[in-house]
Amino acid sequence: MPLGCWSMMCHAVISCETLGQALSRFCRFYQLFEFGIQPHLDVNGEHAVIDLRQVNNNAEPDPYLSELVLFNVHRFASWLVQEHLPIQVVELGYPPATNPNDYRHMFLGNPVEFDKNSTKMRLSAALLDKRI
Repeated sequence: MPLGCWSMMCHAVISCETLGQALSRFCRFYQLFEFGIQPHLDVNGEHAVIDLRQVNNNAEPDPYLSELVLFNVHRFASWLVQEHLPIQVVELGYPPATNPNDYRHMFLGNPVEFDKNSTKMRLSAALLDKRI
């Protein structure tokens, strides 16, 4: 990633009023760069999902990168609303690289599942209405 990306992403969300607006802009911003995955915000009924989609379908997903993006989006979203947001589940599209309990620590004790069809984090859609 070029230097200054995080700063520019913060400028992109500074005028947002709700968490949903900020997460939408966060995802759209990082879709501008080719670093193997792209975050997408999908809202379906009661669920809001940050889905990490592979840009190159032939490449193996990079577990470190996927975990880093989900970790960062959760911490950033929590910081925006000044509270730890509950995660319904984190689904990882690969087996654990270490003790599965380590992943629960990374995601603040929230459930983490492995060997899923895709890599994503699911939250309650009601959280998207939280004011920044």
